[in-house]
Amino acid sequence: MTFEDRRRFIGMSLAAASCGFAMNATAQSERASASAASVAARPTYLVMYWHGPRWVVGKPMVKQQGMREHFLYYLALYRKGQLRSGGGFTDDSGGAAMFEADDDDAAAAFIATDPAVVSGVFRYELKRWRQNPWADISKARAARGE
Repeated sequence: MTFEDRRRFIGMSLAAASCGFAMNATAQSERASASAASVAARPTYLVMYWHGPRWVVGKPMVKQQGMREHFLYYLALYRKGQLRSGGGFTDDSGGAAMFEADDDDAAAAFIATDPAVVSGVFRYELKRWRQNPWADISKARAARGE
């Protein structure tokens, strides 16, 4: 390969890479817009789980009764596109999840039928959560020089 061939190859590679970065930035922007639209479309809920009356002290969370069913329950929620995030606390004191539901009653019904709640391994606190549209706020503030 001649020097000129290498130079042309490097130039084309840099051009292709910059297109890839631009496409990635566009895709990220589109995902952020879709996420913001989703935030507005359905209410978001935050549930905090704590040890319930049937929690076995000294037993790790993954070994508690009903945890497999709890996990599968949340997996189904994820597959429906409703679960945004969730997981256990690293100290095994409980966990939290953020999900979408049509309304307060649907969210409460979903949590009340969670196998880990039904079995008494978890008790919970459910809150409707107002999320800030941080991407929009950041963009508006940046446009004002803030």
